[in-house]
Amino acid sequence: MDFEKVNIMIVNDNPNDLMAMEVILSSIDKNIVKASSGEEALKYLLSMEFAVIILDVMMPGMDGFETARIIHERQKTKHVPIIFVTAYARNEIDTMKGYELGAVDYLFTPVIPDVLRNKVNVFIDLFRTNKTIQQQAVNLARVNQRLYDAHQEMVIISKELREVSIRLESHANSQSQQFRDIEEKYRNLFENVSEGIFQIAPDGSILMANPAMFGLLGYDSFEQFKIAVPNIFQQLFVSPDQGEEFHQKIGANMAHEFEADIYTKDKNILCVSLSANIVHGKNSQVYYEGIILDISTSKKLAENLLEMEKAKALAKFAGETAHMILNPFQVIQSGLYLLGKIADTDKIQTVKTIKQMEDALQRATEFINELIDTTGADKLERR
Repeated sequence: MDFEKVNIMIVNDNPNDLMAMEVILSSIDKNIVKASSGEEALKYLLSMEFAVIILDVMMPGMDGFETARIIHERQKTKHVPIIFVTAYARNEIDTMKGYELGAVDYLFTPVIPDVLRNKVNVFIDLFRTNKTIQQQAVNLARVNQRLYDAHQEMVIISKELREVSIRLESHANSQSQQFRDIEEKYRNLFENVSEGIFQIAPDGSILMANPAMFGLLGYDSFEQFKIAVPNIFQQLFVSPDQGEEFHQKIGANMAHEFEADIYTKDKNILCVSLSANIVHGKNSQVYYEGIILDISTSKKLAENLLEMEKAKALAKFAGETAHMILNPFQVIQSGLYLLGKIADTDKIQTVKTIKQMEDALQRATEFINELIDTTGADKLERR
């Protein structure tokens, strides 16, 4: 599905930084919106939709953290991903605060152009994927509504047919025009409706199926379908237990939107939704009447949404974990550098620095072991 160019916003009080970011992102197919303050960014968010916001942390007045807090509090914009840009060193900024305010990543200046472009491209692709799924969900809802309306109309027409049929039994010699009109209306609906309609006997034999029903399963005619599947409950369902469960639910008047896997003519597996109810016909005849809908697309959409949520959660966890592990090792790195400078001149400071490095290494080891606990792997040991 094609969309117009998506919007991304760059928020920075420095005109030179704004221009540099724009040049870096000029090769990406998008619409860049530039804001020189947090207040201006919030105004744009009132009327425009953005795939990602690249937000400077330090700005006069409303800084990046305050701007992100307001964005996160608004229902309309709370899910817009934010990439913070800062000139601070990693150990000089509270990165966890940014993640709590809705940030998905940090970039530390000087920004590497390829890194920035790759990150922005990821969020643009995610934005377009979400839009596609949302549109498909709207289309699916429309199909479900048409299916429901057709089923309701079928129930009303069936009731009218039964009532007219009962009245006509006492007037066999005077068939009314009303009966012919309703019968024709029902026949047209049955033959031309896009949803599958069926009638089956309590023993599982098929009594009637419209073209949409046997066509969905790959059969050329009702007769071909009836011969190939003499018992719906035992032979149509991939799992015989599902066939029996559907049979029982019909008897209990609970067979509404029953999801099951069924076989097509070519033994392909199709995921469908079935609804059926008991009908009492003439001469005490009892049969089941219902509808069938292919829900393979909706099931795939649900699986895609779940995978996207898992990926987003994993990305956030990886970012937080990287920062938690990186900070202690930065302390160790700084300590090693300091030891090289003072080892021969200041023994007290040397001992103190070694103690700081040992504490940092202990914190890192404990944190890594906590992660390992969740996997069941062997823990790390201090040497």
